Amino acid sequence: MNSDQNINIKYSQNFLKSSELVRNILIRKTSIGKNDVVIDIGVGRGLITKELAQVARKVIGYEMDSSLTRDLDMGVLSEKVAIVNENFQKVDLKSLGKIKVFANIPFFITADIVRQITLDNDNVIEAYLIMEKQAAWRFLGLPFKANSILSILIQSQYRLEIIHNFRPTDFAPVPKADIVMLSLIKSDTNIDYKLLYYDFVSFIFNERKDKIKNSLLSVFSYIQIKKQAKILCFNISDKVSDLTCEQWQRMYMFFLTQPREKQLVVVGAYKKLMRHQQKLNTKTIFSLY
Repeated sequence: MNSDQNINIKYSQNFLKSSELVRNILIRKTSIGKNDVVIDIGVGRGLITKELAQVARKVIGYEMDSSLTRDLDMGVLSEKVAIVNENFQKVDLKSLGKIKVFANIPFFITADIVRQITLDNDNVIEAYLIMEKQAAWRFLGLPFKANSILSILIQSQYRLEIIHNFRPTDFAPVPKADIVMLSLIKSDTNIDYKLLYYDFVSFIFNERKDKIKNSLLSVFSYIQIKKQAKILCFNISDKVSDLTCEQWQRMYMFFLTQPREKQLVVVGAYKKLMRHQQKLNTKTIFSLY
């Protein structure tokens, strides 16, 4: 998203109506507790923020539209809550230490927010995000949708699961799409050189060839590709989007055994992708991933 775009947030969000629903999800389907610092993105009318304050140690709520939070009354919970009228996409999360996220994010910046809290920062240990089901499927990848750069990279760091399906009438205004809550739980990973892995995946995807074998020829020999296909059980005539997260990670470990000149081929691919994405309009974000 171009943060300078003049978009009125209150006309682009579907607000939850029931405090009881939020409370039940928090208690039954998340691990958020009294020792946690939790981020709420898009405070809106404060319904989620107030419920978070009942269970968490501290809540930091971000809301760009100050008119929505100007008269927000947290009552006795005010000491546990900090409302920040700032663009969340410009926030330095690293300064907050280990945090969790629970939020009904604006749907039109879903990909931006998910990337920010997973790939651009490493201190978000859990996130529970309300989003359109189709968006959640894109992050989950196979078997819901073909894998993408974003789904492969996120799955190298987090375990993803749809933990709640909402009814349209849970929101005002009523959304036109199906809405779910996606959980992202930080996982232990054996992937070293995180940025190089980002580069590797981004480079191979952006070769944009019709077959895996053609996309991999810049970093592997044809014989090596055939051998990897046999070991990892994929067809060299498939597309790179057909590869599973585990296949990507195992292929990357083989890539690390390649000569340095081969590894240098992919260096900078992820940053180049991010620069390109920043130039795109929000509406085309998923065409990139």
